[in-house]
Amino acid sequence: FIGEILYRDNSPYLKTFAISNIAWNAETQKFFDENSPRGLEFTNLETLFGAAVTSGDVVIANDPAKDPRSGGLPPGHPALNAFLGIPFRRGRKVIGMFGIANRVEGYDQALVDFLHPVTTTCTHIVEALKADRLRDQAEEQLRERETRMRTIFENVVDGIITTNEKGTIESFNRAAEDMFGYSADEVIGSNVSILTPATHRVRHDKYIKDYLNGHESKIMGAGREVQGVRKDGSLFPIDIAITEMWVGEDRLFCSIMRDITERKKVERMKNEFISTVSHELRTPLTSIRGALGLVGSGAAGE
Repeated sequence: FIGEILYRDNSPYLKTFAISNIAWNAETQKFFDENSPRGLEFTNLETLFGAAVTSGDVVIANDPAKDPRSGGLPPGHPALNAFLGIPFRRGRKVIGMFGIANRVEGYDQALVDFLHPVTTTCTHIVEALKADRLRDQAEEQLRERETRMRTIFENVVDGIITTNEKGTIESFNRAAEDMFGYSADEVIGSNVSILTPATHRVRHDKYIKDYLNGHESKIMGAGREVQGVRKDGSLFPIDIAITEMWVGEDRLFCSIMRDITERKKVERMKNEFISTVSHELRTPLTSIRGALGLVGSGAAGE
């Protein structure tokens, strides 16, 4: 057999890539036919091949029945007259092995040396398979992480826009679409200044250029109130925070914004209410104050 060492609950086991048909009755033949294509798994390491797995050393047993490392054979199993197990090692770790049995003249170190090119080749193959598997797992995790981030990006209530150093829009989430009236496809690749009033566009580009040249930022930071322009040309107030981030060697700017039209409307209503109440109270209070002044001065007697 040729197999790989895997782990389950931190315990090693052998899974075969290829194995001779050692079925000895109809039941074991059925088991072999059903399971060998995807690899047989052997978890009992109290065996000759298990000794190679756990020790990392070559196992030569020319009299397996008397070898203390042997765990015996199942009833009906073909005879095991000699065994050679050669582990595949990566550093100190055993990553696989192959086992051969029943060579008439048995096994010795000379044969192990002769098989060294085969051992090296198999080791490289197992290492490559493990690397591919790890890469596939990493790519799957990355896809899952990107899906989660994309879901968050598309479902937050705030508009999120990312731009590059030239001010070109690279991403435009759903909230930003609702806020500005553009679809992402309409604005990605355009300069972000299309979302600002025409009178501010030259200044906006200058702010970015000055920042990239090391001057003090007038656009970076949180809590700034600016005006945005919708697709239909209407203006509306925005609360915006702009941060700088690096993705690899690329510098990007992330703008998180919220339409504060309703908040400004509420503030305006509050101010109008206070102004109205102040005006409505001022006239009677002035009269009352005047009357109290007269009373206080004794004009109405004691």
